[in-house]
Amino acid sequence: MKKKKWLCYILAGFLIFVICGIYLFPSDDIKRYISLRFSEALPGYYIAVKKVQPAFPPGLKLQQIDFFDQQGVLFSADRILLRPRFFSLLTDTPEFSFDGDAFQGTLNGKLSLKRGAAASILSIESQIQDFQLSDILSDMDIKGYQFAGLLEGELHGTLNSKSGAELAATLFVNQGTVDMASSVLGLQRIKFNRITSDLEMHNHYLTIKRCEIDSYQAQTNFTGKITLMNPLGESRIRIKGALRIIGTDNNASNTDRSLLATSLGNMNYRISGSFNQPVFALQ
Repeated sequence: MKKKKWLCYILAGFLIFVICGIYLFPSDDIKRYISLRFSEALPGYYIAVKKVQPAFPPGLKLQQIDFFDQQGVLFSADRILLRPRFFSLLTDTPEFSFDGDAFQGTLNGKLSLKRGAAASILSIESQIQDFQLSDILSDMDIKGYQFAGLLEGELHGTLNSKSGAELAATLFVNQGTVDMASSVLGLQRIKFNRITSDLEMHNHYLTIKRCEIDSYQAQTNFTGKITLMNPLGESRIRIKGALRIIGTDNNASNTDRSLLATSLGNMNYRISGSFNQPVFALQ
């Protein structure tokens, strides 16, 4: 009986500790601390968190997170569960594992923060799955286009307090569509099976090392560079590639059909201008 009584006392004490820890957890103080330390370590970059809660196994659950710089939001997430690798906390490069939810999909990975006399460096490796492309692009003011599809892939990047952001990514888009306000070569809606891309980014300069699109109407591959602007629709484009048309819209114009009828094999093309006002030219 005494053992059972002591066990009840221990369990009751543990429950009281957990409940008090949740209700008395200094969420606002932790939010301010995270924002302050992040900005101190990486000047010019900021993080905003709506709510912080304790998590078990030991960690922090962050809700409604925005990462941004002076030009705007870089990434948003609904939830991130952050767990430290405890032995790394004794070094000058603490490491954390994370998982979370964003854009109706999931993400997981690891990150580390190295603070040095010359610069502070935040390193991140992440896998993403089932991100809704329409959600990602919904606030980016790209006129004349509607996107849908599921984004997945791997990203490796750093934020350096001196040199800025570096990112390398291999990304895939599945089950997608692109609706365009005006047709290009008889195509106004493009349905694709899969997009495969290898990308590199330095600050706001994006290099497309490889992009292959396999769709029901066309197949294309291209490379190029994009200077990212705010709003995104004003970003400057320099792309060149090869295109093979498989089929056209039923209501394609006679000019488009005539052009396709006289083209043999692959067509080489260039795209310049901006997302909002692209200039498409055959070579």
